[in-house]
Amino acid sequence: MAYCAGRAIPIWNGKPLVDTSGYYVKQPNALSDIGNISPSWIGGINNTLRYKSISLNFLIDIKKGGDVYDLDLDYAASAGLTPHTAGYNKNGKPVRSPLADGGGYLMEGVTADGKPNTKLVDASDINKKKFPFSSDNQ
Repeated sequence: MAYCAGRAIPIWNGKPLVDTSGYYVKQPNALSDIGNISPSWIGGINNTLRYKSISLNFLIDIKKGGDVYDLDLDYAASAGLTPHTAGYNKNGKPVRSPLADGGGYLMEGVTADGKPNTKLVDASDINKKKFPFSSDNQ
């Protein structure tokens, strides 16, 4: 599963599933977990080196796994400050331009029949919780 604004997105052949409108298909549970912050495993090494009256102590601590939600990325994307909310689309037009002018954003994924998504969506929909990097935070 992938996650979009806190909702799970079904995966089809390793790619997120996109509906006929070009947006990711989301599970209906709006209160689903974004992820699990608990690491898969943790470990550490502590050692002390002594020479005469000098002592050197060091600790190496490792955590592997767990999910973290990047709220800064969420706010930046909602404000249009991140690279994937600007730039040019497959038509060479600015992503932020209206669809009528050739603008729009392409959600990477596949449709229900397994074909790559080719439908551009309006970038102004970012604050409608339809993008994987948007939420109610505005």
